[in-house]
Amino acid sequence: MKKLQRMKDNAVSPVIGTIMMVAVTVVLGIAVFAAMAGYGDESVEEAPSTGFRASAVDTDGDGKTDAIRVTYITGPANLDGADVSITTSEGTAPTPATWSPGDFILIDGVTGPVTVTVAVLDVTVLDRTVAIDA
Repeated sequence: MKKLQRMKDNAVSPVIGTIMMVAVTVVLGIAVFAAMAGYGDESVEEAPSTGFRASAVDTDGDGKTDAIRVTYITGPANLDGADVSITTSEGTAPTPATWSPGDFILIDGVTGPVTVTVAVLDVTVLDRTVAIDA
């Protein structure tokens, strides 16, 4: 006569194991979501659509260009001057408190070709080299 042996099943049943694996997956998904949710809160301020022009001008009437005129051509009225930075190859130029289309600044005391860069909210909107006669 054959002796029947019963195997003892000490392991967790397949149904309980599946439920536990799904629970671990859900908990990991929630943890990843919670960790990544904070990265989407930072809002990025976009630079408004603007246009600037830089040109050499004669300010003393001697027929030679001796300054650079930076003109705000297009864009929103009352653009905050703190959002606008104007630099030249010779340094930084002061800007008004607000800009409206048609406003301009004169940068004098410059010599030779001068590169003018205008940035609005750190986005470059003009990068041009201007020839100066003086």
